[in-house]
Amino acid sequence: MSSDPDRQLTAVLVVVVALAAASVATLGYVAATDGDDGAEPMREVAWSVERANDTHVRVVHSGGPVVPSADLRVTVDGIERRPAWSATTLAEGDAGTVRADPGSRVTLLWDRSRVDTVVLARWTLAASDAE
Repeated sequence: MSSDPDRQLTAVLVVVVALAAASVATLGYVAATDGDDGAEPMREVAWSVERANDTHVRVVHSGGPVVPSADLRVTVDGIERRPAWSATTLAEGDAGTVRADPGSRVTLLWDRSRVDTVVLARWTLAASDAE
């Protein structure tokens, strides 16, 4: 019967060690994904939009760090469009082209992670001059 308290103590120690390991793993994950993970330069990029023709606009990297185009999305009036990016890594002057009518609202989104999307820029295009 003297082994019952020893077993209980061992079970408690196993639970405490498991909880400590889970806490360390959680803190490590948070530190790794919430800190400076190399993706923050995306916020430092200047973006602009310019009319390419009557039906399309170009979303242009206007200055700042080089960024991957794979993490960027564009919506036009809330509808996702797939830009034809000029490169997989965007530097100043590189652009993506999307269909957007005059008067449309264009939004550039950054998928920071699978669950975190950041609005980088929004533009409302000028209405057409033709009547």
